[in-house]
Amino acid sequence: MLSLSRPASEMRVRACQCGFCRRHGTRTIADPAGSVVISTASPDQIRRYRFGLRTADYLLCATCGSYIGAVQAEPDGRLISVINVGGLDVAEFSGVAADPVVYDGESIADRLARRRTYWMPAVVTEGPSRQ
Repeated sequence: MLSLSRPASEMRVRACQCGFCRRHGTRTIADPAGSVVISTASPDQIRRYRFGLRTADYLLCATCGSYIGAVQAEPDGRLISVINVGGLDVAEFSGVAADPVVYDGESIADRLARRRTYWMPAVVTEGPSRQ
């Protein structure tokens, strides 16, 4: 469930230019004032992948291979995330042009700081709710 603080037309859509993102047709959004809940029926429906600086988990659908988004664990235990609206086919973002971005050369500290500024609060549940 994606909860945004402003309309899709006011959101910046980004297209990372790394090989992973280009192969997955990545068009990401994040809203620091919004939130996202990523949930699956069972843990085996999501594959986690870490690459590069190993600072985030990239979530992939175990069935079709679509890139869902990435999550970064914060020191206080919270998660922050960016969501791939292209791979998830989020209707509100259909046809919205994405700004190409390149993150090559970022230090780990710079990457973490950028994400803390731009990414949104997230919850990932992998299995039945235990209420």
